[in-house]
Amino acid sequence: MYRTRTTHSLTVNDIECELMHEPVDGSELTAQVGDKIVVAYLVYDNDQSPEDLLGDCMGKLYNFRRDSDTVGDGLNALGNTSYGEPDLDRVWSNHSDEVTRRYLAKIRKDYSFRDVKERLNDGTIISWRGVLKMLADEIDCVSNWDRVEFEDEMEDTLTQMWAEPEFFPGDQDAQVLDCYDHSGQHWSLSGQGMQCRWDTSNRAGVWVPDDCLRKELDETAQQAVYALVGGTSWVRGTGKSYQLLEVKWSDDTHNEQVSVKFSDDPSELHALAREIVVGKPKPTVKQLRWGRAEQARIYCKQFLSIYNDIISGRVYGCVVETFDLEGERLEDDACWGFTGDYAEECLKSDYFEPACATVKVGDCV
Repeated sequence: MYRTRTTHSLTVNDIECELMHEPVDGSELTAQVGDKIVVAYLVYDNDQSPEDLLGDCMGKLYNFRRDSDTVGDGLNALGNTSYGEPDLDRVWSNHSDEVTRRYLAKIRKDYSFRDVKERLNDGTIISWRGVLKMLADEIDCVSNWDRVEFEDEMEDTLTQMWAEPEFFPGDQDAQVLDCYDHSGQHWSLSGQGMQCRWDTSNRAGVWVPDDCLRKELDETAQQAVYALVGGTSWVRGTGKSYQLLEVKWSDDTHNEQVSVKFSDDPSELHALAREIVVGKPKPTVKQLRWGRAEQARIYCKQFLSIYNDIISGRVYGCVVETFDLEGERLEDDACWGFTGDYAEECLKSDYFEPACATVKVGDCV
């Protein structure tokens, strides 16, 4: 019986160093510092689940694939029934008093008294007051809205209310997602990612914030209207770059975004955002909803950036090893669960450079 063992080695200044793991090609960082050799590299990490890597304050994705167990949650977040249609029953059950008021007003607006009386076929009715009372009494007696006398008018009323934010039965912060699926998946906000007539599934899922993010959205609603602080793409070598936007309103629905400042320190921009808010008029309800929606989209993009890295296999461990000039390993350290370009940044700044400094004070290049 034979046993085989695969080894991975790296030659640094003619010194062969046998590594503990298989490095990701091109990720290796090496240096000779005095009489020591420092080697740092990335390793593919296939043992992490998306749930463990995402953690709290990231939100969650509900997939609409047929084999997914989150379809119901996603439809519920969108305010839809299991058939993907507006869930009017939830509007009815949650706001029956307002539905009744609007329904009766619609009947009086759309029909003449004579038409209503003939349809109800009740000779005792002598006024609109009697008509409205009869219809209101009927609503109190039925268990479902689709059993009332003027069913189409009731459905129109419910449909209109379903589309209004204050009566919408779903999750006001939910973001609809597209999925490009070709040799791997890539998720994006609806309409913003790769749009292919064959490989892109529109409305393939929905993202919703978790309790942590929901609290953030609740507490920063007004700031989100006037000053949005959003992380841009990761910039190699400089950390995350933040931009402050001041929103100047022209009316309830149109606005102008003005860049105020860029910074590497988000706390500085948050402080400036609070200063901008001081003295501003109180935002309208529509403005607050807009600001909240914009902030929710920022959170969703942050989630998707990490989620796409995870499902595409861009999850790594950072490993650093120190050898003597004979190629014998002296020390090693490793940590797992890094995603995307962030892994390369951490490998250099948190492992390679500190290991070099420990061996000998000075820069490692």
